[in-house]
Amino acid sequence: KTLSKTARFYPDSCRSFGSGAVQPFNGTLFHVRSDCTCTLTSFTHNRVDCTITTRRGRNGLQEHVEILINRIRTVLHNGSIQVEETKKYVT
Repeated sequence: KTLSKTARFYPDSCRSFGSGAVQPFNGTLFHVRSDCTCTLTSFTHNRVDCTITTRRGRNGLQEHVEILINRIRTVLHNGSIQVEETKKYVT
């Protein structure tokens, strides 16, 4: 129910949920069992380049997310958020 309500508000979004569920732009929901790095989305809009990659751990949960916007890299990994060389810990 929540997924279908969300899809109505953001039909052009690509999402990743829980322990491996992925919903690409066409709305099809499927499960990915992999600990490889995959590209969630990559696009350019109004001269802004954006790429988001994710990697799940062997348990299927998100382990690493990398957001690259106009060559500025933000990494979420092991409870920390790192923007370029600045690291903050999430408590």
